[in-house]
Amino acid sequence: MHDAFMNLMRLRMFPSETAGRNVFFVKNASIPGVPTGGRVNIATTLINGINELTINRSESGRDFYFPYVHGVGNVTVGPVNGIAEGTIVVTGGMNGCALEVTVQNNQFVFHHDSNGRCMGRVRNAGATVCRIEANAYWRGDGAERYKYPLVQFICVYRHNWWHVLSFGIYTDGGSTVKGGFDPIGGRYRGYFNENIRLMQR
Repeated sequence: MHDAFMNLMRLRMFPSETAGRNVFFVKNASIPGVPTGGRVNIATTLINGINELTINRSESGRDFYFPYVHGVGNVTVGPVNGIAEGTIVVTGGMNGCALEVTVQNNQFVFHHDSNGRCMGRVRNAGATVCRIEANAYWRGDGAERYKYPLVQFICVYRHNWWHVLSFGIYTDGGSTVKGGFDPIGGRYRGYFNENIRLMQR
């Protein structure tokens, strides 16, 4: 438990370095709810070398979650100049979806674009400052027997930048991790803020 807690603290403080040495997976990212996510608390457990994150909704949580839905799930984080250092934003694993972040009304809006083609339906989405599409992270790995691949994205706010991390995970089709792999583009994807964009297609 101590090692897992320290790894989560290091992720908040040193996102790129910590991603290079650790693998993180949001174990219960299918929290039932509406398309808009919200604040959460994050707990972590180290199991077979994987830092398994468990999220729990909380109005006072320091971190944020946005869901996978048929269409676009999202969460708003802000204001732009008032985000706490080490804030983490998570969503469910992706295997063909796109991650997009926009700036609207002086806030960041994180979007889980369920098939990479739904953002056009979002009205007044704001200015896009980050978009990572499936071709940039996904090899099209086919599922093996009892092993289903996905890529877990995690965004960490540090020194006025959002740092984007990605981790390749094999699951049993549920929440049990069966192994891992490095996604295309590696674990550290880069950084963005309201002025500098991160685009990977």
